[in-house]
Amino acid sequence: MSKITFLFGAGASRNCLPIVNEIPNRLYNLIDILKKDELQLEHEEFKPAKKSYRELQIELIEDIKWLFDLSNDHASVDTAAKKLFIKGDYNNLLRLKVALSIFLIVEQILKSPDKRYDSFFSSILGDSKSDFPKNIRVVSWNYDLQFELSFMDYINDKRLDALRSHINFITKFDYLRDNDDLQNFGIFKLNGHAGYYTNSSRWSVQDLLPSLDGDFDITKFKSLINNYARLKYNLDGLNPSLSFAWEDQYGENNVVKKAISNVFDTEILVVVGYSFPFFNRNIDRRIIQSMTNLKKIYLQSPCKYQTI
Repeated sequence: MSKITFLFGAGASRNCLPIVNEIPNRLYNLIDILKKDELQLEHEEFKPAKKSYRELQIELIEDIKWLFDLSNDHASVDTAAKKLFIKGDYNNLLRLKVALSIFLIVEQILKSPDKRYDSFFSSILGDSKSDFPKNIRVVSWNYDLQFELSFMDYINDKRLDALRSHINFITKFDYLRDNDDLQNFGIFKLNGHAGYYTNSSRWSVQDLLPSLDGDFDITKFKSLINNYARLKYNLDGLNPSLSFAWEDQYGENNVVKKAISNVFDTEILVVVGYSFPFFNRNIDRRIIQSMTNLKKIYLQSPCKYQTI
């Protein structure tokens, strides 16, 4: 059976999340949402941050405005992040990751998952929700939760932590559980995802909200503010699990190396919604050049389907 690797980019989530040139407008819309009367938080103190919920809400709005300006001034948010990384401006890089994570979470509450992810699971699964093909791997540049949210309907459980026992997600922040895990179906998330990890959890990724099901109401918003403050001020050892693949500081836990060790024998590569941006070129080259048995490449986008 041929080894197949799917390479996912932002275009794969196009029907739920904005592509690059749409992000500024959606950020602006989020600012309006966070200012709605029904989402105004009280002056009760959030003790770990020694600030009130209202103060933290104002800070979040300012951070989203800052991200809006940043995205307008650069070709993409990823470009801005790379620039901050090169400059050694790690405080603002953290600010970007936290604001972007909050933005992605709210966007995915407001809109249903892209149906193409549902089609993907439906097409590859066998007779049961756990019957994943052993010859398929997924490498994704996306830091969203579209895989997770789409698979929830298959397990009839809306809790994000419940599905992680069903799908093998691999990021630089997931402790390498068992080598056998990597011999089966897996999703390698090169940029991590919009969540967090803690120093005490031994590299186990957690989610900013237990579930994204239902409306974005004040209860969800207050819970989100809790983790926003913990991430922004590094309280309780929380750190963003959204981490760009070119932040290569994790040695043997490098997710790119893990991906390469599992896709090197790929014969068919299916590229879904990915435009191969220039600043990803080195990692893309490493991954694809490792595929020494590669025979065929399929390119998929919202408007094109092509075989090479």
